[in-house]
Amino acid sequence: MCTAPNSKSRFTERAVFRPGAGAFRAASHLCVFLWLLLLCWTEVFAQAGGLRVRAVDYELASFEPRGVVTLAFEVANDSARPQDLEPTLELPAGWRAVTPDAPFTLAPGESTVRFVTFVIPEGTSATDYAVRYTARNRRQPEVSAHHAVNIRVNAVRRLEAAALDVPDAVVSGQPYRAVFVVRNAGNAPVVVNFQARSSLGHPVDPAQGRLELAPRESREVALEVRTEALARPGFDQLTLTVSADTELSTQSMRVVKLLPLGGGGEGLYRTIPGRVKLSFLSRDEDGKRAGGWQTELTSAGAVDEAGAHRINILLRGPDARQASALGAWDEYRFEYSGKGVAAGVGDLTYGLTPLTEYGRYGRGAQAKVMSDDWGFELYEMGDRFTRTENRQLGVSASRAVSPASRLSLNYLAKSGEREANIYSLRAVRQEAAFSAETELASSDGATPDRAVRGYLFDSRGGLRYSATALYAGPRFAGYYRDQALVSVSGHYPLGEDWGLRASVLWQRMNLERIATRPALEESQLSLGLEFPLAAGINSSADLLLRRKRDLRRDPNVDLLHPSVRLNGAYGAGNWGLSASGEFGTTEDCLSDRRYATSLALLSLYLNPSERHFYNLYLIRDDNTYSAVRQRVNTSAGAGASFQLWERARLQLNLQRSVAENAMRQASPRMRRTSVIACILALPVSVLVRRPTATAPHRQPPH
Repeated sequence: MCTAPNSKSRFTERAVFRPGAGAFRAASHLCVFLWLLLLCWTEVFAQAGGLRVRAVDYELASFEPRGVVTLAFEVANDSARPQDLEPTLELPAGWRAVTPDAPFTLAPGESTVRFVTFVIPEGTSATDYAVRYTARNRRQPEVSAHHAVNIRVNAVRRLEAAALDVPDAVVSGQPYRAVFVVRNAGNAPVVVNFQARSSLGHPVDPAQGRLELAPRESREVALEVRTEALARPGFDQLTLTVSADTELSTQSMRVVKLLPLGGGGEGLYRTIPGRVKLSFLSRDEDGKRAGGWQTELTSAGAVDEAGAHRINILLRGPDARQASALGAWDEYRFEYSGKGVAAGVGDLTYGLTPLTEYGRYGRGAQAKVMSDDWGFELYEMGDRFTRTENRQLGVSASRAVSPASRLSLNYLAKSGEREANIYSLRAVRQEAAFSAETELASSDGATPDRAVRGYLFDSRGGLRYSATALYAGPRFAGYYRDQALVSVSGHYPLGEDWGLRASVLWQRMNLERIATRPALEESQLSLGLEFPLAAGINSSADLLLRRKRDLRRDPNVDLLHPSVRLNGAYGAGNWGLSASGEFGTTEDCLSDRRYATSLALLSLYLNPSERHFYNLYLIRDDNTYSAVRQRVNTSAGAGASFQLWERARLQLNLQRSVAENAMRQASPRMRRTSVIACILALPVSVLVRRPTATAPHRQPPH
């Protein structure tokens, strides 16, 4: 039930949040107290760029390999200008997205919910993973917000094998060493047999063996392969097969390039795998067509035989954002990482700490040096696509106070749109499946202010929980500004395929209730149950209650939204199906109006072989998270991926979006947008000269 927003009760008057020394001390005490709570992991970002991203339903969830997972993220534009946004879903290596999200636009004060679906591949290790959703302004990529959800992959009876140290290329006629790692990813001891073979029939030593593995134990298997001299380049596929019985087996394969003996010095170079991607982009919006081409070169890998030094190269251009919603901006960067050292130059995503600068995109240089005892970080970056000449100089020095704890002093100098110096003290404790941190920060300049943040995450037992608390003053110049936040949530397994989850969120912005902009207070309570619906079908149901209201004396928003969320997913072999829906009612307490809302997603994927992948999806959003009544948005898409040959892949993506009048008028105005992307990815190799001392020795031919 809604309460009158203009009621001048004693409770309403006392609810005014007045920042100051007392408020700062109260927030600090609240942070310390939340360190002791058994609660949730969530990070809601509301920074100077005016973007916020948060998970709609759960923050912590458990799935098994081959599971189809659907997540929903709310993206809100709190700025006074429209924002054309580019979404990005960051998945762990090997995970595959089924519903690639297309760019979208948010008007000032508008919010929307984006559905994403992905597949957890077979053989994924049983541990916790972070899935991150980022919304970035396409016109000003410096402005972005992101949110991470913790996904636990349940342990099952499973073996894993992976290449640990296998050379990309060797000189034929010379022996080489290849190291694989075999891991028992199950929860019981296992005795396994392994066999190694070369596709060219080269002798492998040892060709077979036996290992005893405790639960989650890993063992290295070192192999020596004696190659034969070749007159021309060739390829050898090295395969390690590991099995415990007829139902429990796995294998790992690596392709090694064989260089001809005495073939013109190619053996003096080490090859680094890369990819050239040629994209054709097209857009048709209400009959207006546009198109273009974009080329991208990426390469990443080790430059030495031991793998201690790695480089990462990205060259992409020209800017194709005008050609299609799927087009990206031009980007150029070079990164290097070694033992305890990392550096980069060009277009990079950078950051210092959560309160100073959590994450921003720009052009410049950054470097980091870390050891067991000390750490130093330095960057100098500037915005590329804004006219404000924003620049940042960040410096951090950290000291390990124990094997699991580190204390850091941080300094950030900002110039351009706002000039300020920010000083921060941060303490972090990081253990296996446990993390705790707190940070205090202060900014100077024309309007000095302060901020405090605390965070806790623990998944060492069956109960997983986490907590985040934040206060950032109205004039604080850091990443967060003019808001207070408390978020708690957790997940508890009730048995096989059963689980209980809950979360609470409270957030307030415009703490001084300045009359020229909304003083929003948002709160959400959710309670969910995970349960098996039938053989192979994972299901969940969540009850949600959301409230968004403007705390000014003359408010323009006061919404109450109860809803229910239903999810179901089925994955078997080489295909999977996922369906999600949320159904509720929004009550506008200012106009005393009610209207039904709904949000639905249906996705299907087919993976008949390692060389082919197909996906279809349909999304329909009817004002589920809107602050004002908006058009109903319907999007449908299809995608296909074909591996043409070794490391060469062709990708096709098609999406069509229709926005219809939400008031269901007799002749609604329709907005239709179709986008097409055709991407051809081809393998390339970057040659890096080996040091003379480590170059392969050439034997004269017999």
